[in-house]
Amino acid sequence: ALTSVFTWAMKPERGFVAGNPAKEVGRLKEPGGRERFLSRPVDEAFSELERLLEACRTVKRSPYLYDVVVLFLSTGCRQSEIMNLRRSEIRLAEGGFTLPAGRTKSRKTRFIPLAGEALEIVRKRLALPTFGSPYLFPGRKPGQASLFPRRAWGVALDRAKITDFGPHDLRHTYLSYLAMMDKSQAEIMEAGGHADPRSSARYTHLANEHKR
Repeated sequence: ALTSVFTWAMKPERGFVAGNPAKEVGRLKEPGGRERFLSRPVDEAFSELERLLEACRTVKRSPYLYDVVVLFLSTGCRQSEIMNLRRSEIRLAEGGFTLPAGRTKSRKTRFIPLAGEALEIVRKRLALPTFGSPYLFPGRKPGQASLFPRRAWGVALDRAKITDFGPHDLRHTYLSYLAMMDKSQAEIMEAGGHADPRSSARYTHLANEHKR
């Protein structure tokens, strides 16, 4: 982190510092990427995937939780990309939605396909009254998007008896499932919005049952 800061500060147009003292310090090895995704029905009876979806469907604390989780699992989008999704960005005729470059980590426009239940959820939400909100998941205040329902999420995890699992792990799950479906690295990179193959490689953790 310090090396990155000093490298930025050394740029000729800035000239804040003349050298990078962090380069004189030996670096420890970076820890490996997090390996956590939901077990599938083919991996075990009453899998984590089934338990989580059932719990999200029954939690009353949030009217959004189940819909949001299904979209995460079906698209691999980041939390901010789904929670800030605008109705105007959805292309039902094309079966998906378009994320503008300003809201993606890669700073590139991305088209996200929708199918099955995810498409039906979006279609259903578009038919709901908007009350002037431009967002698919409107917040409590006018003109604001909803935040991820963390309390309801915690209740769902408890009911599903799932531990050590965060919202971002839904993205890990999506990309890992693609790898277990024998998708190519190029397809996984496209699905995850990655420019660097090493980024996609972090998500392609394979279940033991799939390896066997």
